Amino acid sequence: MALNSLTSILIGYLLGSVSPAYFLTKWIKGVDIREIGARYAGTTNVKWNVGLFPAIVTGFYDILKGLLAIFIALRILHTSEGIAYLGGVSAILGHIYPFYIGFRGGKGVAVATGMLIYALGKITISFLSPRLILLDLLYLAFVVLAIYLATFDENFLAVAFLPILIALLLIQIPFSPMLAFVVLLIGFIFARSTINMREIRLLKVRDENIRLWRVMIRPAGMSFPLIGLFTNRTVLLNWLVLCWLSHF
Repeated sequence: MALNSLTSILIGYLLGSVSPAYFLTKWIKGVDIREIGARYAGTTNVKWNVGLFPAIVTGFYDILKGLLAIFIALRILHTSEGIAYLGGVSAILGHIYPFYIGFRGGKGVAVATGMLIYALGKITISFLSPRLILLDLLYLAFVVLAIYLATFDENFLAVAFLPILIALLLIQIPFSPMLAFVVLLIGFIFARSTINMREIRLLKVRDENIRLWRVMIRPAGMSFPLIGLFTNRTVLLNWLVLCWLSHF
């Protein structure tokens, strides 16, 4: 069993280290994707500097990396769920630190996103009714559409959308190791997306003393009407006060 666990983690890292962004750009343009554009091996950089089709191929495989690691661990090596998810995390590390190109790869967001979709599916089906899942999806779809129509830039989606998703999960789903894992994935994607926006100068912070919780709580305030449907007045009032205080 210990050997299977170590093998799962190693396979996850190797799957994650395979970089279509690097190889496709080398093949199509003869250059290192990490030396052009935003200087990292990721889907967005490929789309900006190589083309849409290579970006689609890159994004498709990057999203599947963690899921493949989990599938192999569970179905072939028959490990526990905890070890399987650890293999997925290893895929994220492999994507960020591929051994054969100087441990400098992508951001890991696409890999984490694929794992997040899978984990969200499992946790919501286990704890929420189909009707509530449908209402949540409709609300989140509205939020995504509103943010995109206001900005016309997908980079803003993660920063504004993910805090709302965390709020919904914490309100509706009892705490468990799986929920903690989902929240950690969301936090990772949020942090990497915020850093990326600052690097490409889409997000400018004039006050360097700004607190991260204030950045997160403001867009989360959009979830206020929906929270009122599922909680009591005390919790709702506390949430409103917290959102209000974030503006000072």
